[in-house]
Amino acid sequence: MTAVRKARARNRQTVSRAGKQRARGNREKEFSDTEINLVREMFPMAKQDPLRHAFHVRAIKAIHRMAERASKTELRKAVEQSTDLSVITTALQSPAAVQASEDPLMAAKARGAEMKRALLEKHKTLSARKVAEFLGISRQAVDKKRGTGALLAIKSGRQYAYPSFQFEEGGILEGVQEVLRSLKVMGDWTKFNFLVSRDSGLGNRTPLQALQEGKIEKVTRLARAYGEQGAA
Repeated sequence: MTAVRKARARNRQTVSRAGKQRARGNREKEFSDTEINLVREMFPMAKQDPLRHAFHVRAIKAIHRMAERASKTELRKAVEQSTDLSVITTALQSPAAVQASEDPLMAAKARGAEMKRALLEKHKTLSARKVAEFLGISRQAVDKKRGTGALLAIKSGRQYAYPSFQFEEGGILEGVQEVLRSLKVMGDWTKFNFLVSRDSGLGNRTPLQALQEGKIEKVTRLARAYGEQGAA
């Protein structure tokens, strides 16, 4: 019986590998030889990695379609951005991008991506290792604080980035843990944006500034109301 199971497992693996090879072959057929060779010249790593190669080709084709449809004003607005990524996110918010993608939500998605990029560009972040060193605790303890909502962390690839504003000399900024937990079901990016956005109820200060001024109870009440609105 054991031998039969092993044989079946080998067959499944063989079928799976064959399926992946066929899928790669189908992706290759979507592109012309000229496109394939161009990408391989521009990105040598693509020669060894079919998935990266497919991404490069499709991304380049999408950008080409946008560039063909975009007006000079839209193109100028994009290329005037300070980083390569902001060039892309700005272009994706244009009518030309929506037409090229046939996705009516494309502009909204691009605005969201641009907001995240701007937040990370404006506010310094720390790795989990740096946070552990700063707080004098283990990496596991940092992960636990993140998991229980006591620390704010943004997923960045396979790692987490911790906004440095939630720390002060000697440890975690007083009140920030209560505020984060009061935001309940809010996503991490929403919590991030909440802390750094000005609010008329705080005298046009940000919740972060109010916490730094010691107005913990006032900010916690605001966060609780904000979290309840999001949960409704």
